[in-house]
Amino acid sequence: MPSSNHSRLFILLVVPATSAAFAACGEESFDSTSDGGAGGAGIDGWSGSGGRRETGGRSGLGGEGTGGGTAAGGLPAYVEPPWSTIVTPTATGEDAPFTCEALDGPNCWKTTVDEAVACSPTGEGSLSPSGRTCLFEDGSRIDFSESVRGRTGYLYPEFSVLSPDGTECYSVKIDGVGDFSLRASDSTIAYDSLSVLTARVICNDGLSLSNSPDGTCDDYGARFLAGETPALGVSGTRDSSDEIIVEGAFGGTSDGRVVSFRCR
Repeated sequence: MPSSNHSRLFILLVVPATSAAFAACGEESFDSTSDGGAGGAGIDGWSGSGGRRETGGRSGLGGEGTGGGTAAGGLPAYVEPPWSTIVTPTATGEDAPFTCEALDGPNCWKTTVDEAVACSPTGEGSLSPSGRTCLFEDGSRIDFSESVRGRTGYLYPEFSVLSPDGTECYSVKIDGVGDFSLRASDSTIAYDSLSVLTARVICNDGLSLSNSPDGTCDDYGARFLAGETPALGVSGTRDSSDEIIVEGAFGGTSDGRVVSFRCR
């Protein structure tokens, strides 16, 4: 049996993923020229001053269409989804081990996900008819690259979490099977899946930390089970009323495993 050093870093790796599953992310494109209605009819089929509108995809994000340049709730529209502008950092040397000290200290993963959690929306959001947008009472929203409505199990969308004023809280871009980049505030980090049991985190400055090299924390496995190692997961589960709730969560924050958002 593998040693506890090599326990899974990344919750999405618990369920086998195929390249097709990740390739599906982003197959639907933003329609930045469609008619937004009388007032730019919101996003993704939500009601705006122009009435309810859904055309099977995004309705221009309020877009650059004839209805004006704002999205639902008066948020600024964008043409490119924020996740598509992420520049993935690359490692500049050999991987350093994820020692116990590195896990306990202010490593780049913990610093970045703490920033993401700090600006994440509170409460439970409502999914749009197409399942590609989740709106919260305070005006925050999450835009997904594909529909997450009605789906259970582990999900693999690219997505951006936007604050009430329309600025980016954090974004996630899929770089490959088991690989992704995360941008929050001024920090961008990458997560590379090296095998089913090993992975590495690449920091902005090119430093890379992995649970593969000798010197990895002896109780890494126990820390993984406690949510204290780098992890990111988006999943759909059924509640007691048989409704599906989509949840995003981080592992390895200063507070262990933390739920970043819930949508239904």
